[in-house]
Amino acid sequence: IVIFFVFFSSSLRKGNEIKTKNNYIKTICLIFVLFSGLRNLGVGEDTYAYYIGYENTKSISWKQLVGMLTNFYNTVDRKDIGYTVFEKITQIFTNNFQIYLFLVAIIFYISFYNFLKNNTNKITEAFLAIIIFYVLFFYVFSITSIRQSLALAATFYCYELIKKRKLLLFLCVLLLTSLIHKSVLIFIPFYFLCNIKNTKWIFPTTLLIFPLIMVFKNQLTFFLLGFGGYEEYKEFDGSGTVNFTIIFFLVCGFTF
Repeated sequence: IVIFFVFFSSSLRKGNEIKTKNNYIKTICLIFVLFSGLRNLGVGEDTYAYYIGYENTKSISWKQLVGMLTNFYNTVDRKDIGYTVFEKITQIFTNNFQIYLFLVAIIFYISFYNFLKNNTNKITEAFLAIIIFYVLFFYVFSITSIRQSLALAATFYCYELIKKRKLLLFLCVLLLTSLIHKSVLIFIPFYFLCNIKNTKWIFPTTLLIFPLIMVFKNQLTFFLLGFGGYEEYKEFDGSGTVNFTIIFFLVCGFTF
């Protein structure tokens, strides 16, 4: 917030808001990269597990990896083989897990930077977007998860492909990234939703459907987990809390 006011006052003095906005986003993303890349193995629920997986990948030969990739669809105990391939490729350049964390953070925040740069016109819009991301998603995508971060980075890139109407490349990127995390496939319908000309009905329809989704959220969640092959994931304690849901719904209603 302090950094925002520094850049905002600069844009008022110099008048070049677009350039100042992009420099503001770049600065914040650099700070986020440092937060994510410098974290200790004990920071974040999954960081140490990712470290163990990273070390195990070192003992897998390229021949074994090609065999795993070939038999991917016939193997029940090896999900998301693309992530292991990604790890192995990075290990050509470095075997240091801390550097690997930096690499993942750089990939994610370059994608995040380009997404904000291309979809905001004012520094205040960028500020609001960053605040929303930081409050709701920063911990998950910067401190805990790696596979999900790579998947989200792909969807940021794919949103630009939607705007450019490049369906084939859009599908290729998502299908390739689905080898890292299958959740990206849920983004495919948005290619068509984002190209609907008459959008007036989308927001009110979403508001009307929202309570229904909350009632059947457990059934919907476990259906999606089963479809993606992530049955071992349990519902998080406290997910969908009443206070948060009511506040979120009120903000959406006020916006409408």
